[in-house]
Amino acid sequence: MMIYRDLGSAFFYQGMCAYGIEYSYQANALVGATVNLMARKVERFARTSSITALSKITGSKPWIWDQASVQVSSGQVGLGNLVSNQNYESLTIGLQVPIEGVVLLDGTKFNAEYQVNDFRRVSINGTISFRSQEEYDAFVAYENRSLRITTRDTSSTSLLGNPNSAFYPTLQIDIPQMKYLSWSTPIGGPNRLQTTFTGKAERDTTSSYMIEAFLTNVTSAY
Repeated sequence: MMIYRDLGSAFFYQGMCAYGIEYSYQANALVGATVNLMARKVERFARTSSITALSKITGSKPWIWDQASVQVSSGQVGLGNLVSNQNYESLTIGLQVPIEGVVLLDGTKFNAEYQVNDFRRVSINGTISFRSQEEYDAFVAYENRSLRITTRDTSSTSLLGNPNSAFYPTLQIDIPQMKYLSWSTPIGGPNRLQTTFTGKAERDTTSSYMIEAFLTNVTSAY
């Protein structure tokens, strides 16, 4: 990975791997993402002219994920039982794969390789407008829920294909089995109630995964 800060030179990270990523969705705000990276070696050198090839086709701005919607299964778990849930005010989904650097007696001060040293985990937390007991009952009963969040860049400069039948750049994240781990609904006075929660994803035996993401950035119907 190359990081260029418009200071005449760039930092170049070699032998790099990602061991964690977290998406943050907040109502009335742009979607953000944080990636945890490990690199074997870093060097500094002059910026290459090919850096312009990394820009967005429609301009130099990155994708702006400006619309998000949440679906949660009601009752029976399963992605086929998802219904729209408009009570979520914020949601954070994180994937962590614990990795450690392995140092060898190879005459260098760099990691020789990377090794996974624990199970991968998916964490979920957020804020819900407390309007019914349904999600709280699921927490008390330690029941599974299925979760899907879909984000789209609806900017007119990001249409994929003919505007009459256009696709928008879309990122969809599916979690077949989610469990609430903690639940808090503080009552501070004559105001609306908000619930903060934490949760986790479990491996779904039917689909054989904990989390799956679908990215739409091209279409065959230009």
